[in-house]
Amino acid sequence: MYYYLNGISGMSTRDVMRVISDVLAAMLRKRLVSEDKIAEFTDKIKEKPMGQLFEHWDNGPDLALIEKGRIQGSEEERKNTEAERKRADAAERRAYSAEAELAQYKALYGALPEG
Repeated sequence: MYYYLNGISGMSTRDVMRVISDVLAAMLRKRLVSEDKIAEFTDKIKEKPMGQLFEHWDNGPDLALIEKGRIQGSEEERKNTEAERKRADAAERRAYSAEAELAQYKALYGALPEG
């Protein structure tokens, strides 16, 4: 960590602002902020003097993005549930078919041999 901080201290202000921008972009992604808003924010960081960096900080997550993710997740879950129901129905049909074949075999040949 010392070497990293020491390396930063030797950087130009522009390079330091780029590092800060990259770190903040990573943090914002973790908070589910949209890429458009991240780009808008980090572009402002790169062009502002250090003292004005956090002047207009928006502390909240991108609620529209969260809602979109919730809707997509619900839709994906519905699709998965429907696919699982179809697989279960197909398995049930195969089981009934196998039982019917077994009944036909028993009707033609009698009970199955033991063993």
